[in-house]
Amino acid sequence: CLLPGPWQLNTLIFCLSILATAVPYAGDLHLGFFRIDDPQYVVGNAWIQGVTWEHVRQILSSPYYLNYSPLHLFSYMLDHAIAGLNAYAFHLSNNLWAGVVAGFVYLVTLALTQHRPTAIAAALLFLVHPVHVEAVAWISSRKDLVAAAF
Repeated sequence: CLLPGPWQLNTLIFCLSILATAVPYAGDLHLGFFRIDDPQYVVGNAWIQGVTWEHVRQILSSPYYLNYSPLHLFSYMLDHAIAGLNAYAFHLSNNLWAGVVAGFVYLVTLALTQHRPTAIAAALLFLVHPVHVEAVAWISSRKDLVAAAF
């Protein structure tokens, strides 16, 4: 039996951390758009409704509601291009971002400690810690997840 090498095992654990977001956050997929900020950031945001050079220019050159964070606006644009204004898709995207960040928590902790069980525990703790519920369940708070990923 061939055992996977370290990079294959780390890739597998990273991918499993993305799938693990389904455990604590599956319930948020059917929440719809929230009344606070989602109408401004997503539903009524003309910049994300169509992938055009003009929208890209606006996102890159102007703050949106006093925030200059273009990456999360591009992620909304991608969601809209794939699924339109389907809140389920936007929530699913937030869950995926949370899983990616948990995967990075695993990799950073592994690099710092060189101890895989500690790194897995850190990633799982990140996923289930209640402080992250707002960032994952509230579509407009995606900017926190995107910033953490970069």
